[in-house]
Amino acid sequence: MKIATGDPMSTTSRLGRWLPSSRDGLNVWMKNKVEEAENKKARFHPMVQEFRHMIESDPVMYMHFTQMFLEQPSFPSPPGSGHIKLKDYKQMLVVINHVLSTAPTFHTNDMVGLPITGILDFPMITPAGLAAFASPKVNDLFRKLLGAWAAFLDSEQSLYVLNESPTGWLCPAAWKALNLDEYQIDPAAPFLGYKSWNDFFIRQFKPGLRPVALPDDPKAIVSACKSTPYAIETNVKEYDSFWIKSQPYSLHHLLKGNFVKFMPSSA
Repeated sequence: MKIATGDPMSTTSRLGRWLPSSRDGLNVWMKNKVEEAENKKARFHPMVQEFRHMIESDPVMYMHFTQMFLEQPSFPSPPGSGHIKLKDYKQMLVVINHVLSTAPTFHTNDMVGLPITGILDFPMITPAGLAAFASPKVNDLFRKLLGAWAAFLDSEQSLYVLNESPTGWLCPAAWKALNLDEYQIDPAAPFLGYKSWNDFFIRQFKPGLRPVALPDDPKAIVSACKSTPYAIETNVKEYDSFWIKSQPYSLHHLLKGNFVKFMPSSA
């Protein structure tokens, strides 16, 4: 298996701006997260404990999660720069454990909106990483990890990032970037009335703004969120191969075999 050469920051994984477009931006974030996590020395979350047990009790998983860090690619960097890479799966677990109790912060350019993706940016594109993340066991475990993070983001503890500092989601730059005047807010209430980070993230438009187009046309597809379509394909079959972020997928695998449940019988 060959690892794609060239600048990984120019791939489609950066289109949504959930990871920095520059290598240096991700380097700074990774360096800070590693330092924060190792200085905090927090007890492992139960889901992180389960993750460690899965790796260390399964010889195949142990091999994959050891090799993926050894196989991390090197890319040319400007003088004095370089990539901040995690050393091994043990350091990965420490940083993931830290992330589970933090909320994303605002940055104009180099924002890491999906921290776990940032942590795995290099190891998951290696041969061992691709093999590991094809495993249902690994995917089920990450579903639990993301569920644990979602529980934190649903809590009041996640509100600390709703502030007016340069990295807060209520600073002037964030207010302008998010067009917060279009949303239902309570200026007099703490945190504009939002109860958690997730409450802020799925904030509601003011009545009358952004109406759904063609609500009675079953052939019309409306974007489910404020996002940018990358590509549109028609007549996709259950086992057609199509590419998302440079990886092959099929509807069968995306829908966990429930193709008939979600698609018309004529598809």
